[in-house]
Amino acid sequence: MNSLNNKNSPSDNDDENPEDQVEEPEEEFDEEYLKLNSELDTLNSALDQIEQKTDQFNSQLRQILEENRKIREEMQQEDEEDCQSNKQ
Repeated sequence: MNSLNNKNSPSDNDDENPEDQVEEPEEEFDEEYLKLNSELDTLNSALDQIEQKTDQFNSQLRQILEENRKIREEMQQEDEEDCQSNKQ
């Protein structure tokens, strides 16, 4: 029975410091967390750039649409004037 007690005794585990065992996963976790945080920052920057380009595109598109609307109105007005002058 003494041999059974010796296997479970704390003296056999003196080589392994419980704090060392805990620190390694913490360090791994910290490294993984920092890596993930860096990747998220990179993604966030890319999304910011996409949003900026989308805003620029939308602005240009609105400007083009407004210019086209004005041109159509002018053409319609000219057509109406031409029709009136032909009637006379």
